[in-house]
Amino acid sequence: MNPVTRSHEPRTLRTLNRVLAAWLGSDPATADNLNAALALLESEDDPSAASPWDSGRLGDAARHLLRLHAPPRRIGGTELGLVDFRGEPFDPLFARIRVLDALAAMPAAAEPLLWVTGLREAFVPNTRKRSPRAVAEYLAAQALIEDIALRNNLRGRAVKLVFL
Repeated sequence: MNPVTRSHEPRTLRTLNRVLAAWLGSDPATADNLNAALALLESEDDPSAASPWDSGRLGDAARHLLRLHAPPRRIGGTELGLVDFRGEPFDPLFARIRVLDALAAMPAAAEPLLWVTGLREAFVPNTRKRSPRAVAEYLAAQALIEDIALRNNLRGRAVKLVFL
């Protein structure tokens, strides 16, 4: 993997931190402190020595951010599920299974927040040359995941989707 991909995780967590802070209306000082800690992690990340974060580590970090922004007594049962497309190419046939597995892993009473990561990079890498075709394919994949999550939510919960 290249260095850009390896240092991607802390930067993505910083973006997720801002999304959670805005969505949950958490204390601005908490969001700033978490952002500073993630910025420090990002600055200390040595791409040549560090291995990429696996889905478990990235999901644990994201769930910890959610708990810090929304203690259970304040928000109720919000749970975060991770659908990670960083390591494998996007395949519509397997996307349904991955989304359903992420939703099924959450408790029945929880309000699900589904974080999809690595999808944009699979179609539209961080380059200045973004073809209209690649952008259209990314938007189609995003729409497919949204449709899968909303149509297959058997428990009738309001699923919130975050694509980073």
